[in-house]
Amino acid sequence: TAKFTMDEVIRACKNCGVELNSIESFKIGKKGQSGRAAEFLVNGKSLSAPTFRLQIGASKLKSTLIDSITMDESSITFTGKGIGHGVGLSQWGAYQLAEDGKKAEDIISHYFKGIEYTKLW
Repeated sequence: TAKFTMDEVIRACKNCGVELNSIESFKIGKKGQSGRAAEFLVNGKSLSAPTFRLQIGASKLKSTLIDSITMDESSITFTGKGIGHGVGLSQWGAYQLAEDGKKAEDIISHYFKGIEYTKLW
């Protein structure tokens, strides 16, 4: 859960190119294949969710895997799960697989399906 003041959200929206003076509605527009928000709708205007996350602070809004967004007069709260952008290899997941005794090839294959290994030297 991450809670932001209206001023913080308005500033982040402006930094994303969406000009507004107040927020009447903030919703998830589209989700990607991973279930993460790809687009937010702010007062009906489209806003890239990953770009917004970076502008609002990725260390506080840790993921766009958002279940709900709630508003009150002074703040907006995002509730969800996960950490990161959801693309590619998870450093912590790879670390755990290595700790469990998996080889590098096994770890890479876990994250990147259907790849082939080729020796280049």
